[in-house]
Amino acid sequence: MRSSNRIRTFWTYNEDGMREFLDIKVDDPALVRVLLVNETERHAWAMLLETLPGNGLEYPGGASLHCLAAFGCIGRVGGDLHAVQQFRQQHRDWLTGYIGYDYKNKLEALSSTGHDGVDFDDLCWVQPRYLILQHDRGWQLGYHTAHDDEASARLWWQGVMAQQPVTSVVSAPVALVGRIDRQAYLDAVAAIKAHIARGDIYEMNYCTEFSTQGVSLNVADVYLRLTEASPMPFSALLKDGERVLVCASPERFLQVRAGKVISQPIKGTVRRGVDAGEDALLSQALKADSKERAENVMIADLVRNDLSRVARRGSVQVEELCGVYAFRQLHQMITTVTATLTPGKTWADAVAASFPPGSMTGAPKVRAMQLIDRYEPFRRGLYSGAVGYVTPEGDCDLNVVIRSIQYNAATGYASYITGSAITHLCDPAREYDECLLKGRAMREVLAGK
Repeated sequence: MRSSNRIRTFWTYNEDGMREFLDIKVDDPALVRVLLVNETERHAWAMLLETLPGNGLEYPGGASLHCLAAFGCIGRVGGDLHAVQQFRQQHRDWLTGYIGYDYKNKLEALSSTGHDGVDFDDLCWVQPRYLILQHDRGWQLGYHTAHDDEASARLWWQGVMAQQPVTSVVSAPVALVGRIDRQAYLDAVAAIKAHIARGDIYEMNYCTEFSTQGVSLNVADVYLRLTEASPMPFSALLKDGERVLVCASPERFLQVRAGKVISQPIKGTVRRGVDAGEDALLSQALKADSKERAENVMIADLVRNDLSRVARRGSVQVEELCGVYAFRQLHQMITTVTATLTPGKTWADAVAASFPPGSMTGAPKVRAMQLIDRYEPFRRGLYSGAVGYVTPEGDCDLNVVIRSIQYNAATGYASYITGSAITHLCDPAREYDECLLKGRAMREVLAGK
């Protein structure tokens, strides 16, 4: 019988050591959450992934973890997904990481020419030194025997818990400016609609950036306030050197679990009502909106096509089409597509076949991405990319990076990006207003409201 404070190690026994886990007692999860956020400041690499409660939303397939926190780096891999998969097979350990939007250039004959103020890598995955997991059975601390033993791991955790939960140091108010103004946005949408009329594309996700530079953000404060204002099931705080992502995403990109793949694109947005009656009417109107449904169905078809490249014949299914779900500030229309991987295919194959997320590109996908680079005068960075984890057995869960602030502490550059789907039915002015609506929580948090 195992001891009360240790669970089994993973089956990994290699020359680099193995990861062991300890059960840890958490009496105050809210306090621990703040301490984990603060701990990110102490490390060159840190990632916090959270499925925040309070939305009344259960994603099909669920979240296998309520919280994952990774600190420190004992191994790092970039380049391409094939290299990441080889690294995972060699080390058989947990990996945490990200894929930037411009990784598309490795998957297709594409390029990117716009301004990039934050400069994240296109792809980065890290074998963390310390790993905190919260799941239905409780909390666990993972350490790697090549770098720590049980005593040193417990000492590190005691140091985390001994911190003062400093939440009163707030960032100075920051005002961000649109890279293009409203009229330039409307002109660009008109040009994109001309492409649609000619048959170049059917739909395109067109984005606009709001940015500033020379600012100093208290990242912990910004993350805690953003996720308080907008708690989301795929929230993330990522620190890679001086580059930071603060993310309150409602959208899952891909989950792979025991060979089953789930993708859940979001297309369709409306604000919450001021009271229950108006809220119900807005939700019903979104569900019945032919333009929003058409956008969602087109992206669902794109996702089905992507997954069919790595799925068993006949296994790609739409489990739910155009479901409407309520979040703190918005109603969103979500479709759930599932598939079973062909034997021999891995999480990396599923990601490569599907990246970038269809909801963030358009249809046809490659042509839409070419036009995105033409009409957006900036690089998206991690926006429209994915952040998440891969397990030792090759399962993964990745979000879509939206509703996010990107920040470079070395240069003081900060920005957020919002976008919407452009179709032949869309009203350009309404699309611009949708971009402002999606950016409201980030804008207000940065402004100190």
